[in-house]
This record gives sequence, structure tokens and C-alpha cells, in this order.
Amino acid sequence: MADAPLTVLELLRRAEGWFREQGVSSPRLDAEVILADVLGCRRLDLYLRFDQPVKAENVTTFRERSRDRARGKPVAYLLGRREFLSRSFAVDSRVLIPRPETEILVEEALRRAAAIDGDGDVHVVDVGAGSGAIALSVAAGCSRARVVAIDVSAAALEVARANAAAFGPDVVARVEFVLGDLLAPLAGRGLEGRVDLLLSNPPYVSDAEYARLPRDVKDHEPELALRAGPRGTELHERLFRDGVAYVRPGGLVLVEVGAGQAAEVRAIAETNGWGEVVTLRDFQGIERIVVARRV
Repeated sequence: MADAPLTVLELLRRAEGWFREQGVSSPRLDAEVILADVLGCRRLDLYLRFDQPVKAENVTTFRERSRDRARGKPVAYLLGRREFLSRSFAVDSRVLIPRPETEILVEEALRRAAAIDGDGDVHVVDVGAGSGAIALSVAAGCSRARVVAIDVSAAALEVARANAAAFGPDVVARVEFVLGDLLAPLAGRGLEGRVDLLLSNPPYVSDAEYARLPRDVKDHEPELALRAGPRGTELHERLFRDGVAYVRPGGLVLVEVGAGQAAEVRAIAETNGWGEVVTLRDFQGIERIVVARRV
């Protein structure tokens, strides 16, 4: 006689227990998110389906994804997407997974953009475009924004351009994705002294910190998007140094920083002649975003 089909609750309990044994940090949540995606429902809907038998093909898919998760593969890569400011972005191992902390940067950028006088274009540069989460969210939230989104990785820009297609022709027309290192691609574009907002979530993990990262980050997310160098603030130094040539007087730089880096990045900004430097805290109370005005 064939075995009875496994129910939703049985699958969740088995996966949760196995994830705990394998050291997965959020075993129940991850099991629920993966199973909900396999079944094509919301995570909360699982609680209404605990006794529902799961089809054999779905059990197989769930087990395959669970094995990958137990090996450290991030849930966002398993699902192929990550929500950012209530929008779904395709992600894979070519790009860093967008974090909630970066939403703070975008929300502040949109607030600052709305305060810019006039009805002309708001010139925005996003350095380290990755999945396009920052550039596309700013363009979608500010109809005046014209964004140049730069990344040193051609593979990352492929993901960003694919994400742009989901935003419609208006947003696509106002975001240009450009390959290059930091601000170098801006040369010759006529943006010297005209950029209103320079945004970046640059790599800010120091070499020592990189060696200690959790395996689901270190072994799966692109090193190029994480690791900055011995200090972790090398990219911030270059942004504040070179940004002077492009950001207009009164314009702003908004950058994300690592835990404990805010004071050092503030000093970097001030040393390079930026004023009105303020920091914004993330959901854990960590100074996460540094905002500086071009004097």
C-alpha cells in the first residue's frame, strides 16, 4: 500500500527540525517561505492548510530547495526574488540581495528629491546598481528623477535591466544602466556640477569581517559587492573625493555604511569638504546611512 501523502504541517515540521540541525538561523520561517512559494500561496495561508496533503511533485521540489537552503543558499536566491519597498526584484548569485536597511536610503533620497525646488529634472546617480533596487525605486517614486545607475559588474547590470522591464516604459526611459568603476563612467556626460543626489550602497565589508561572514552570505553572494578592502571604507573615500566634481553645490551624497563605520565616514566626508553631515539609524538603532551636503 502506498504511503499517505505528507501534509503541509508534516513537511514544515520535518524541514524545521532539519534546518535546526544544519544551523539555519531562521528554520521555521525559511521552511514556511519556501513551501509557500512551492505551493503558490502566501505564507500566512499555510496556517489554513495544515492538514492539506501535498502533491508528490511539490514535495520533491520542496525537498530539493530545502537541501539547498541547508547548504547555505539564501532563500532569496532559492525563490529568485526579493521584496524591496513592496516591489519584487529578481535576484540571483550575480547580485547582492537587497536588505531592509537600504530601503531607508531610498526613502530619504525620495524625501530629499521632493524638496528640490522647480519642476525640472532631478539628476540622480546610483553607484553600485546591483539588482537595480535603488535606481528603479527612486525613479518610480520621483517622476522628475533621471538616474544614471553604475555597476562594475556586467552580470549585475543584466539583472538590473531585466528588473527595469517590470517597471514600465516611463521608468525605463528615465534610468540608464552603465558599466564602469564608481564615478568614472560619468566623465563626458555633461553632469559635472549638476548631480542633485549621489546615492550608493557600496561594498563596505573589511577583509577581516569578510572572513567571518555567515556562510549563506560569504559562500553565495558576490564578493565584489561585499568586500571593500582592509578598512571597509575604501569605496566611501573615493565617492566623497570624486563626487565633489559632479554633485552641484547644495546637492547631496547618501551612502550606506557598515556597523561602526558612521563616524569614520563622517570624517571622510568632512575632510573632503562636505558639510551638514547627518546619519540615519536602521531598525536596530545602528547608524546606517550617512547624508552629506556639497558646500
